[in-house]
Amino acid sequence: MPIVKTPSSLPAVASESTEGVYVLPFGMVFDRAILSPSTLNFEVEIDTAQTFATVNAIKLSNNSSDSRLSGFQNGQVGKGFEVLLPKRSSEDVTWYWRVRINSGAFQSGWSQIQNFMVPAIQSISRTNEIFARLADENSYDKDSNSSNVYKKLLQFGRELDLLQLEKERTISDLFIDTARDTALTNNFSRYLELSRVATEQASHHRWKTHRLWKTFINYPGTEQGMLDAVKAFVAEEPTILDLTATEGWILGQNIVKVPSRPDLQPIIILYGRPQKGHSFILNVFNSWNLEYDQTVLENYIAKQKPAHAEITINYPTSRNWSLRYDRQEDWLLWANSGNIDLSVNPGTVRLDGIATSGTLTSPPTKVLGVNGFDTPLFLQWPAGGTVLIEARTSADGASWTPWIELEHGTEPGSNLTIQDWFQFRVVLSRSAGSDPNPVVGSVEYRGTRT
Repeated sequence: MPIVKTPSSLPAVASESTEGVYVLPFGMVFDRAILSPSTLNFEVEIDTAQTFATVNAIKLSNNSSDSRLSGFQNGQVGKGFEVLLPKRSSEDVTWYWRVRINSGAFQSGWSQIQNFMVPAIQSISRTNEIFARLADENSYDKDSNSSNVYKKLLQFGRELDLLQLEKERTISDLFIDTARDTALTNNFSRYLELSRVATEQASHHRWKTHRLWKTFINYPGTEQGMLDAVKAFVAEEPTILDLTATEGWILGQNIVKVPSRPDLQPIIILYGRPQKGHSFILNVFNSWNLEYDQTVLENYIAKQKPAHAEITINYPTSRNWSLRYDRQEDWLLWANSGNIDLSVNPGTVRLDGIATSGTLTSPPTKVLGVNGFDTPLFLQWPAGGTVLIEARTSADGASWTPWIELEHGTEPGSNLTIQDWFQFRVVLSRSAGSDPNPVVGSVEYRGTRT
């Protein structure tokens, strides 16, 4: 059962619609092993201790029929359990919670443990405080809490408790981590010019707003800010091809002109915008096929890009991959027939001593989502012998295609079946041990994947 990346949690917030219900939001992190986050099942554990083993422990799944599961927000990436907790007591209660993926073949570790506090109910203490201040002549029996006067005062105590609770939540609405949904939209989303569409789950909007807000606070106008802004929409990091133009950053020697030195003239060199900055090609991937507005995304990229940077945004459906072996550490991982010498000019492969043949076989390597092979590239010196470089593929790492000979600079076409598992073999030979030794310096194969 593979272990996938843990969902990253966000702080719990009180429900705006149902008293006693708390929303436990979390966001997904892209992992190729997860085919679609919308079809996954999740578990949550809630308890008054971090052991999650007390009598107060609550364990729920998103498809549970337990009445304590008030609802589940199944957003594209941001999700949330709506959990009904026990009624408030006379003391503050700290609750701990964690979530994980549990969908049959896919199971993650538990997320980091989060906690939130449910404030104590203050209606009784407030009522007793008011009741104790009444003059004796205004009460028949101040030793009993069953009098009509006390019952009336209890109504005031309950109102005061709700006012205190709302005061505390209004204060928490001033912080993005604890703001309730309406406050999050009004206080933070509008500031970011991020609108929540009617069909968007509240927890997904919270996840996106939270990430964008942190991006602008932590990395404004930087490359990292661009990366995080993209991740807020598609949950995976884009790739950047950095075409740096260093000319133009130094404006030359600037000397302040002073009347006493008319011979000194200021030197100011002006540069055009493309020369002054950097040029990026930003490849945005959407492997989970999430719905988002490209115009909105590009607007945030424009806000976060470094000053004077020129950005070209692409939306490719495939990305490049490469397997390259050219170091001694790489070759040592290959299976050696016993006649291969890796000690001479470390990083190269040659026959040992007077051996006339030898084979070096790479370990099986999995490249997820392969959808195409490009041109193989080798660095080799056959000298007086022969260098044969072969490859084969497999769908499961167990059943392999026959070995196919590769030629430097020539695509294999349909001769090499496109599958996720890949393996190389280097075969060296010469007619006699005294003949010049064939040498291989590097083996590289490139392709595309989804």
